[in-house]
Amino acid sequence: MKISKVIYVLFVLVSFMLSACAGPQAKIEKGIYYNYKYAFSLSVPKGWHHTSEVPEWLREGVSGWLVVRTPVMFFNNETNGFISITCHETYRSSEGIKDYIEGALKSIKEEALADQYVKDFSSNIYPLSNKPGLSLVSKMEVKYENEFQKLKYEADDYFFIRDGKSNCLLIFSMTSMARTYDENKKVYEEVLQSLKQLN
Repeated sequence: MKISKVIYVLFVLVSFMLSACAGPQAKIEKGIYYNYKYAFSLSVPKGWHHTSEVPEWLREGVSGWLVVRTPVMFFNNETNGFISITCHETYRSSEGIKDYIEGALKSIKEEALADQYVKDFSSNIYPLSNKPGLSLVSKMEVKYENEFQKLKYEADDYFFIRDGKSNCLLIFSMTSMARTYDENKKVYEEVLQSLKQLN
């Protein structure tokens, strides 16, 4: 079985901006993931595993298409939940980031509406602040269903001013089987709420 092209496009959108979210400037300590290059931290969900590989249940669905990897990934095989975080350093202004996100969401929506297995697609873009601190840029939700499985996908983009020269875009995503969505959604929201910008 294969997940629809739309789900694949979502993975590519998140992953083509691959950067050093993991590596020597990142570590997990006492249940907290620290990224010093991009100056943020978040809680690792309890009972979830840090991984560099897409979990089996999801990899089989995507088949051979998924050849890219997001740098920070957590999964739970009991609930079939998968969370990924991608970091992207950019010199674009907040308006430039907004324009980029709008263009990306427009392309994804076109793909979604053309896919017979996508049952629902929604997205929102929020006003950006030029003030210090984390700012939610956009939110997207997709429901996918074929004769083999039902999946739900959510992505949340956060923007913050990293230093005086560059900005940072953090792209969070969660993929879950529909039957365990509420359970995984609760964990995902806890991860988002734990997100902090490091000084």
